[in-house]
Amino acid sequence: MSNNTGLECPKCSFKIKFTMETLLAQQTVICPNCQLKLDMNVPSEMKGHLQEIVLAEKMIKDVQKFSK
Repeated sequence: MSNNTGLECPKCSFKIKFTMETLLAQQTVICPNCQLKLDMNVPSEMKGHLQEIVLAEKMIKDVQKFSK
């Protein structure tokens, strides 16, 4: 991930980094700096789109490994 990605913690302003897989698998993201728990409610329609993106990224990585 690049340095400008992530969610700024509303309590301590620490940049919380997480993946799309985290959004799909977990309902809570915890700030590693202050331990604030953030509930992440992702609408089901958006989850479907995130799953498609994750699958596409995996397929690209698999093809890149195969072609080497």
